[in-house]
Amino acid sequence: MVPSTLVVAMLMASSAAANCATPETTAIALTAAETGHRVLGTMHTSGAERTIHRILGQFPPHQRNHARAVLANVLRCVISQQIVPRLGGDGRVLAAEVLQVSPAITNLIREDRCHQISQTMQMGRREGMVLMDDALQARVTARTISLDQALIHSHDPERFAVPAGGK
Repeated sequence: MVPSTLVVAMLMASSAAANCATPETTAIALTAAETGHRVLGTMHTSGAERTIHRILGQFPPHQRNHARAVLANVLRCVISQQIVPRLGGDGRVLAAEVLQVSPAITNLIREDRCHQISQTMQMGRREGMVLMDDALQARVTARTISLDQALIHSHDPERFAVPAGGK
């Protein structure tokens, strides 16, 4: 259980965990991160780009530029996960989108060009970035999920090539 151990270790090292479901908790989490605390935040969204939009959308328009600047400076990683039914119906499989914040991502956030994050993630595979559709495609290729389930959970179903002979 390495993830559980990591969370406990982080919390013991002057860190905080927060469900950023409200503007208040999001503002507190950003302030904590800005003052040097490690913050692990959770939010119900369906992707890294949508997560950033949702965080910034929680702030009123007159505070959004400041929130954008703070988020650009403190954000390090966004992991978005979906649990997909395993092929054959025996359990579930994790598909994860990973955004590693790079100087390019920082600039996109700061300059309010978040709509370009997915494109930058495609180019950032060497930096450990993974788009959700790529994670789903890898699960289809490994035959751990069906193409039908990948299409249901996909952000862009048209990206999936339908193999010869159908699904």
